[in-house]
Amino acid sequence: MSPRMLTILKSYISRHAAEHARQVARYFALIAALFALSGDAESQSQEGFPSVVRCNAMVTDAAAVPATLASDRQRIYFGTSNGIMAALDKSSLERVWRTELGGEFVSNVLTVEGGHVAVTNPTGNSGPGGDVSRIHSLSSSSGVPVWTAKLPQSERYFLGRINGSVAAVAQNGAIYLFDALTGALQRQFAERGRVSARPYFYPTGVVFGTVEKRVISLSSQDAEFSAKQLSEYVPTAVISLKDGNLAVGDERGTLSIIDRQDARPIWKFKSGGAISSITETDEGLLLTSLDNFVYLVSDYNGDVIWKRRLTGRIVDGGLLMNGLFVAVIYGENSVFLIDRRKGKVAGVVLLAEKELTSRAPALTGEHTFALTSAESIETYSIGPCPVK
Repeated sequence: MSPRMLTILKSYISRHAAEHARQVARYFALIAALFALSGDAESQSQEGFPSVVRCNAMVTDAAAVPATLASDRQRIYFGTSNGIMAALDKSSLERVWRTELGGEFVSNVLTVEGGHVAVTNPTGNSGPGGDVSRIHSLSSSSGVPVWTAKLPQSERYFLGRINGSVAAVAQNGAIYLFDALTGALQRQFAERGRVSARPYFYPTGVVFGTVEKRVISLSSQDAEFSAKQLSEYVPTAVISLKDGNLAVGDERGTLSIIDRQDARPIWKFKSGGAISSITETDEGLLLTSLDNFVYLVSDYNGDVIWKRRLTGRIVDGGLLMNGLFVAVIYGENSVFLIDRRKGKVAGVVLLAEKELTSRAPALTGEHTFALTSAESIETYSIGPCPVK
């Protein structure tokens, strides 16, 4: 065997051995989590958290892999990889309507009064006019398009509400405001830098981070735009707090609470990996980090109230429901339910045989949620499944 072939063979064996080792490590990590859960069975009963129950599942077409998911607590809405938006009854998962938009979905699905909004990009050779993105508003009752508008093409759009308007933030940081009823463009703001931290929308504005290490804030009340460098590193999670201050997590794992008026840091907390999400709760600030931990820290001074190590990374936050934090472990095809008061694992959903496409669950009811995989949409309940 030639030295070159020997080198190639060694490289092949090394790569496959490493992948096998990673698979074995993931397997034993999940088994350890289950043992930890069973060890907490007594406290779980004392805390009163019922078991997680799978309620229903709908197999999807191979060509229609769910790409985006939302719910208004009445129905489940999902967009597929081949440009179809569909609505399902949240209990039976029977299809209510189906609309072909074409292209691919490049945004979240936003719920508005009487409808749902999403952005698509053309795929393949779309001919003249194919170099734009399109924002669509569909009737929630029938799926019939209410309005459609053109946008500069972007590989990603983030949708939210600002003072009743539909706000679309492009990947380059440009912001567009549309009338929710007619689709008329109301205002637009030039690009502010490539988005690094998912935009956080609140009733009167939006805040997000950019790769240029800046935090962009728009307040629609006075049309004030600000762009400040609030961190030495790239922001990876940003939210506006109820007291008006900003919470900024960065790529090095630091959470900083920033005074919004003078950009002064009030306190800081350091984790072992990039901050992937920040959620303000009654108990404190709930953080997920790429160090595989979930933290609850005091919103007063950043002291750790509890921390919980998981089997993998949470990359897109989770749901707050029934005193629990429900989150998807990215790449592990599992969902963890964590007691928000004490940080104990209250439940685990293992879907080892399926490839989850959801980065976060969709809330479908007071104690129910939905997940998507490459082949199905499934609903779960904390406790007995609701009777329709």
